[in-house]
Amino acid sequence: MNKLFLKLSQLNKFDTRFNLLKNTSILSLPSILGIFVALVSIPIHLNISGKSDYGSYIFFHFIFSFGLLLNFGLNKIVVIELAQRKNISLVIKKSLFFSFFTFCILVGLSLVSNLFFKNLNYLLTISIGIGITIIYITFEGILQGLKKFKFLSIGNFIFYTLSLNIPSISLLFIETDFTNLIKISIIIKLISITLILINLKKYFLTKENLNYNLKIKIRKYSKWYFLHNSNIQIYDFVDKYLINFFLGPIALAIYSIPYQLAGKITIFSKSIAAVLLPDISSGKEIKNFYYSLNIYSFIIPLLLLSIFPFLDEILIFWLKNEYSTQILNLTKVFLIISWISGISHILIAYFEGKKKIKFNTILEITLVIPFLICLILILVGFENLLYISLVLLIKEYLLFILRSNKIKRNVKSLINVYINVFFVILILIISINYEQFFLISMFFLLIFNSIVLAKKVYK
Repeated sequence: MNKLFLKLSQLNKFDTRFNLLKNTSILSLPSILGIFVALVSIPIHLNISGKSDYGSYIFFHFIFSFGLLLNFGLNKIVVIELAQRKNISLVIKKSLFFSFFTFCILVGLSLVSNLFFKNLNYLLTISIGIGITIIYITFEGILQGLKKFKFLSIGNFIFYTLSLNIPSISLLFIETDFTNLIKISIIIKLISITLILINLKKYFLTKENLNYNLKIKIRKYSKWYFLHNSNIQIYDFVDKYLINFFLGPIALAIYSIPYQLAGKITIFSKSIAAVLLPDISSGKEIKNFYYSLNIYSFIIPLLLLSIFPFLDEILIFWLKNEYSTQILNLTKVFLIISWISGISHILIAYFEGKKKIKFNTILEITLVIPFLICLILILVGFENLLYISLVLLIKEYLLFILRSNKIKRNVKSLINVYINVFFVILILIISINYEQFFLISMFFLLIFNSIVLAKKVYK
């Protein structure tokens, strides 16, 4: 009988991990496809319109990301609420009402501004772009909470990947500047929202008389999510704003190309976090959290570093005359930054699921001022894009250490993760400055990771 229970337990463990990997793969697919689309769209935009126009185009998309900030964490609140499987229709309706209300305020303010100032079409475009992003992020939370991962994957592919890259590809057929490309991008984003609305229509037709007040949850948690998302804006985008201000759109384009390419890998960690959050919120499958953390920490860096010896040839083939050693080194740094931030995404999902977002927010606020000071000093003193990327690397490493330290009692062998992250950063530095020792250092990392993973498998 005990053997039967053991077999059933192992079977259940296999099923839950299989579902985790399946759903993660589904959510990761848009960015995997997005890599190939970007490989086509970026060179087209650069060759036809130049780096300056591309830099301005990307800058608009960075501004649209303020929608995450002005969503006030409603998407996360919705995930946690829907994970309880109560008041589903009311949660969806009320969350979307708040999002549409915020959208109307933004557009209204921009229209009023147009009455007093001239040539503020940019402001209206920005307001609509941010407002649409606010609404879509809420839809993300709804689909995530309902575990509609396949449809969420389709929505993300249209809203993020196609809306960013299709306008650039359209330059092959139309001659225009970045302002009209932004409008095309907004139309594509609206298509994504329309499809989701159609998919969720049954929830809008459901009548519920239950007395459910979403405002209570928003008042309790939104301030911490707002601060958390403010930190995300600062950490993820202030470097681009400052580069555009101090060094201009051409420097921003050089910086953004490797940033976009490397940033695609964070979809794996974001997908893992998206799958884990509803389960952690409902108190289920906490073991999947530890499993995901270990897999992502020890396997992903081996895959990334194995690309390094061929990365220059890949970038030359992709960018042709636009390639430079600066872009090569930036790509290497951003790949490792994206991997470390990916570990943090999984940790943050744990904090959010356990409703401990306050700790994470305060931690991020503490590092904001030193981070900004370092960025400005390097921009003014050195004007070096690689140095700026290294500041981001150090920041991400510190946040990872401090976040993981909070749950060290719950995570076994966390010291191995620390050693591994430090080792990977060391290999990154070797690959940039002492390339002749890269393969030797990779060999030692492979041995270390193999031993750690073998111990975990046979425990």
